[in-house]
Amino acid sequence: MKNDPKIERLMTSQTFAQLGEKRLRALGPYVDEIEVRAGSTLMREGSFPFELEVIISGSADIIIGGKKVGEVGPGAVLGEMALLERGARSATVVATSDTKLSVISGRAFSSLMDSYPEIAEEIKAMAAARAEENSSLME
Repeated sequence: MKNDPKIERLMTSQTFAQLGEKRLRALGPYVDEIEVRAGSTLMREGSFPFELEVIISGSADIIIGGKKVGEVGPGAVLGEMALLERGARSATVVATSDTKLSVISGRAFSSLMDSYPEIAEEIKAMAAARAEENSSLME
């Protein structure tokens, strides 16, 4: 079986690595890769999601209410909270270096959640922990 570099890069995320190569290959057609320059806004607080992003290389700042609350790098999953909640994004994310991303459409994300309940539970738990952390940062 030929290795797919796109899938191998997606496996840098601990969350998606748990799916294993066979499951990720099924997701492969829904995964795109993009490169953005430092200073690019990856997502904006209050906007509605159309995708989930995984940082392959580079770094980004997490900003809530105009205040920097964290930094993320390779393997970070971005945008899952808004997709899960079908609500607005809770943070703005800005690339702090030239950054390469895997992008998964909202449709593919929904399919993943339906097909793999064990991963769905992990992503939900991660999102809940992040929501709690974001809430405490705003106090």
